[in-house]
Amino acid sequence: MKIGGNDVNESDKMELNMTSMIDCVFLLLIFFLMTLKFPTVEGNLPAHLPKRGGVGPGPPVEEIVVGLRYSGRQLAILISGNDIGDDLGLLERKLNLFRSKFTDGRVTIDSGADVPYQYVVSAVNSCARVGIQKVQFAEPREGT
Repeated sequence: MKIGGNDVNESDKMELNMTSMIDCVFLLLIFFLMTLKFPTVEGNLPAHLPKRGGVGPGPPVEEIVVGLRYSGRQLAILISGNDIGDDLGLLERKLNLFRSKFTDGRVTIDSGADVPYQYVVSAVNSCARVGIQKVQFAEPREGT
């Protein structure tokens, strides 16, 4: 018996079975690919924000300004300067009347910095429910 020599029988050699290992790697790869979830985009509002110093005025478009004010934990809704209280249902009815008169009209939402987002989103949703697609936000005022 020779321990340190080159007389090793073919039956004594060890081999790794690569086929099984490759199968396991592909199964793990498929598992991780099937369980991968891409995050969904949240909070995307379809609105066009004004740009400072934009191009000149375009053709005249009928526009209504919805003002949202919040003071003393009380919401005040103004439509083109007229106070209608805090009734979001009345806002939707007024927007529906505006939509029936001007099918291509535009709504500008002018809210202060202190107005909770739920009211701003409710105003955008009211515009969407009545079918107004041109919704934009007013440029923030200085000092707010």
